[in-house]
Amino acid sequence: MKIRPGWILGILGGLVTVVGAVLPWATVSGGSLSAPMTFSGATVGFGGILVLVFGVLGLICVAIPRKVGAILGIVWGVLAILLGLLTMVGLAAIAATAAGSGSSVTVTTEYGVYVSVIGALLLIIGSAIAYTEARKAAAPPMVAPPMAPMAPPPSP
Repeated sequence: MKIRPGWILGILGGLVTVVGAVLPWATVSGGSLSAPMTFSGATVGFGGILVLVFGVLGLICVAIPRKVGAILGIVWGVLAILLGLLTMVGLAAIAATAAGSGSSVTVTTEYGVYVSVIGALLLIIGSAIAYTEARKAAAPPMVAPPMAPMAPPPSP
């Protein structure tokens, strides 16, 4: 079986999503903290953990060279990108709440969440391309219709 660009892009997107989920997602500083604390996606909460899980599931599904694997890769990629964006919005809400309470707490979104969102986007694009490639490969070749039987010669 030939490895096609869609599968490669999908697998790369799944790997980037998983790597991004273990990179730093947030840094909290100020308040009663003596030093800034950095949280990775896996430790920032359920959003980061689910992005990691959906990235692994998308990676596994897109590595299966079938149409159903490509469809599942799209589904897991969409869920990973939604949860990554939701976590990013949640971090901004936490920062706004902390700033509104009068404390000097600062929550900074780090690069890991962006890497995970970009990886999930690559997973979706690669899975969509892999689906079209699998559909083309699964289509039966066009065969000419059989010829009509010849009529017997006329009798004298």
